Amino acid sequence: MWKLTVGEPTPRSLTLQGHEAYVQAVAFSPDGTTLASASGDETIRLWNVHSGEHYKTLYGHRNDVTSLAFSPDGTTLASASTDHTILLWEFEPPQNPWDLNGDGLVNIQDLTLIASRFGQDTPDLNGDGIVNILDLVLIANHLGK
Repeated sequence: MWKLTVGEPTPRSLTLQGHEAYVQAVAFSPDGTTLASASGDETIRLWNVHSGEHYKTLYGHRNDVTSLAFSPDGTTLASASTDHTILLWEFEPPQNPWDLNGDGLVNIQDLTLIASRFGQDTPDLNGDGIVNILDLVLIANHLGK
């Protein structure tokens, strides 16, 4: 894998090793953070693009895996094999670390949960009687330390 940057005389490269047979196909996730590789060893490997670290191997095909494609939202990877199958691999979308209650939104309910961690029963952290951006600034300042 090569990282080409304008103005750099020599591109930076990473060698990703781990397959036990030749690599047939590769595909980048839509967000550019994951590289999937398909191999004659009947596996798909997932790699962190920035570090080159292999973090997961997908098993399921019974012969060479020959092609890969991510869905536009990155939650599904399709793989095709000479075993005459196409497998769909579902991934959990990354959760926002600030979505504390897991409802898919960052909102006042999450702010209330954060306030409770500060020992408050209300998300009005600065005590002005209103829950607003100033309360978020107080949280950001505290979490940034």
